[in-house]
Formats: sequence, C-alpha cells, structure tokens
Amino acid sequence: MVENRQHYWLVIPAYNEAATIRDLAQRSLAQGLNVIVVDDSSRDDTAAQVEGLGVTLLRNERNRGKAGSLWRGFQHALEGGARAVLSLDGDGQHRPEDIPRFIDSFEHHRDCMVVGARVHARGETPRARYRANCFANFWISWAAGYWIRDSQSGFRL
Repeated sequence: MVENRQHYWLVIPAYNEAATIRDLAQRSLAQGLNVIVVDDSSRDDTAAQVEGLGVTLLRNERNRGKAGSLWRGFQHALEGGARAVLSLDGDGQHRPEDIPRFIDSFEHHRDCMVVGARVHARGETPRARYRANCFANFWISWAAGYWIRDSQSGFRL
C-alpha cells in the first residue's frame, strides 16, 4: 500500500450533482489526495455543496461536457504537480474507498491505465446501452491493442 499520496490528484466532473457531491468529496478527501471538483455550470447548488471542504473547486462558466471538465481538471492537477490523476463520476456510482487499490495497482504497473470496470448485469442494463457499451469496448480495445472491459467507466487512473 502506498502511504504518500500527495502526488496523486483526483478530478470529479460534476453537473447537477448537489445530492451526492458533498458526501463523495468528503469520502474522497479521506483517501489523502488532492481533490478537484469541476462544476460544469450546474443549475443546482452543486458548487455550494463542496464549499469549505478543502477541495479545489473549478467552475465552468458555460457547460463544457464531461470531457471538457475532465480536461480542465487534469490540466489543473498537472500544473499543481500531480504525478498521476484519477477520475470518478460525481453521481456517487464509484466508491472513493477503492482508490487505494487503484494506486497500489498503478504502483506495480506504471505503464498501464487502471480502469474500475463496472459489472454489467445484462438483464438490468437497458438493451441499447448494453449494446452501445459492447460496441465501444470492442473498438476502443481494438485501437488500444488490448482488451478494456469497461471503456466507458468514469473511474480510472
């Protein structure tokens, strides 16, 4: 287990996540990382929910989408001295308590990207979404040259 996590930063893109973002940010801070929340022009009080927690809050003046918010957060982390950057979605579907496992895996496999693959229950996932994810997994894996079980997961290092 890696004890010094100061060089690992976490980026959480958030759009209208007032219901989940405070708990998620607190649990993420407990992992000993620098935490950045990128509020993507939310229409609710997402930004207010993280005030006073000790996270870095970046607010997009206009909606940039998830990719734009991640890019902005990654740039901020790298400018701040991050050696590696994690991301997780702001809706609470990922467990910050799994972050030490990501870091440990990365420390042993530095040339890899670590992805928190969600277990897809075919019967519980809408058919169109399941097929789209399978399609994306195939082509992204083909382009990468190795199998990526969940190319659409927002939990990665």
